[in-house]
Amino acid sequence: MKPVIADAVPLLQRLWPVLRDRYAVEYPGYTLRLGEVHRSAQAQHDAWLAGNSTYDGLLRWSLHQLLPACALDLHAYGPTGGLTWDWSAYAPIGSIARDLGLVWGGEWTKLRDGPHVEVPKPERGRMLQRALVAAGWQVVVDGALGPKTASALRAWQRSVGLPDVGVLNPPTW
Repeated sequence: MKPVIADAVPLLQRLWPVLRDRYAVEYPGYTLRLGEVHRSAQAQHDAWLAGNSTYDGLLRWSLHQLLPACALDLHAYGPTGGLTWDWSAYAPIGSIARDLGLVWGGEWTKLRDGPHVEVPKPERGRMLQRALVAAGWQVVVDGALGPKTASALRAWQRSVGLPDVGVLNPPTW
């Protein structure tokens, strides 16, 4: 299935064309395309089984499993137009992503993921807190996922018939 940017949170929808266009300017001859936005639990589990993720998609979920997704996987295409996995084609994504306030998977130590960018945890926290406020819960929108946010999230989860786990997971998102 072709990746669709509309499956991502509005922040990523807004920043994707900026990242793509800056990459084309800063890395002439190469282009970025969306590789993956939303991912099913089964696809995430398959990625984990193949050693391409530290998240199994069942007990530990990926930001790709949220809908709208909080992560993008990007594919670099070289001067001949073909997809490349050459690390040097992904390294420029890091500085651009940082400039845009995103997290780049290429800086991770456990499993470097050069094609991956995601919304930082504090911004995901603010998204959740804004949603809780809109639903009538009293929380401070500060990005900190502390006990008051967790308590409000558990209460909201109970109110809609979800398990009250107090964490942001795919059913909650």
